[in-house]
Amino acid sequence: MRIHWMYPHSGNDLNDLKKIAETANECGYYSVLITYHSLISDAWVKCANTINLEHKFKYFLAIRTYAISPEYFVMMYKAFNEIQKNRIMFNIVAGDIQESESSVDNIIFNKEYFDTVEKRVEYTYKWMEKMVSLLPPEDMPEIVMSGTSEKTLHSASCFANYNLSMMNDYLDNPS
Repeated sequence: MRIHWMYPHSGNDLNDLKKIAETANECGYYSVLITYHSLISDAWVKCANTINLEHKFKYFLAIRTYAISPEYFVMMYKAFNEIQKNRIMFNIVAGDIQESESSVDNIIFNKEYFDTVEKRVEYTYKWMEKMVSLLPPEDMPEIVMSGTSEKTLHSASCFANYNLSMMNDYLDNPS
């Protein structure tokens, strides 16, 4: 069984992440899931700083597709692999846009394109399609997609290694 440590964005300073990395490695965790929020410092940079080449667990980064282009994602992933191959995996999510998030002239957060979860889920499918086209199959990272909509489950079956959802989502709606 693979056990993952969920590291929420509260209290996520660099020293805290270093302590969690030591504990996760000592306890045999498969990964440490680092959640996303636009108002905290960048998780990839912090993970690159804390990586210990002797550790075995993976950094499991949550990525909101509207917040990064597929091209930049691939560039960052390749750079991380230069530090240590196969030490990073991703939780790809359509995400919720925070009130504090914006873009130049609202090009990214166009109301017509991102105003509903369904539209962000559709964009995530297209984002994944583009990202996958930029990497050869042997270089693909381990990918988890979060969500329970039919489109997300379809996206996960096309592009991800597996789907992640909360058990209570299924208990509340078992169909």
